[in-house]
Amino acid sequence: MIYKVSLVFTTHLHLALVLMYVISQSALPMPKRVAFFSPTADLTFASYTPVSHDTTYLSNHQALASQYLGNFSANSPLASGVLIPFTASWPKTLVLTGTADGCAQSSQIVVSGIQRAGERAELVEYADLTHVLDASSHLPAVGQWIGEACGICIQLKELVVSI
Repeated sequence: MIYKVSLVFTTHLHLALVLMYVISQSALPMPKRVAFFSPTADLTFASYTPVSHDTTYLSNHQALASQYLGNFSANSPLASGVLIPFTASWPKTLVLTGTADGCAQSSQIVVSGIQRAGERAELVEYADLTHVLDASSHLPAVGQWIGEACGICIQLKELVVSI
């Protein structure tokens, strides 16, 4: 059996979410399912929740976002996935994040927005996992997390994955 899986590796994990929005606004076909690993989906950081043992601090996120955005506003769905006007045509979505990730609330906002639009979205939270790819002290947990997520994704058969 052949599985159609596209992996999108990004330095700013929200890019695949924004890319999906751009595709939804075009004549391009949308994938049937998508999965996002710990997206920083709110570049306004209004939903950021400080977590004492997170490995990436708000100031780090803000500095990276500032470099990424330049003069572009974070208050746009082209920058912040939490602002995407989700519709019922959005693909089935799986979002995975850690409870010790200061950006986890933005994942919750995205999933809620997709569900309000009438589409299926699931949020899987891993206890005490920090902002994933910055979590060198949690590498065994991150490896397990990614392994489980890939298992879920393979079962879905067709998706876009942001790591």
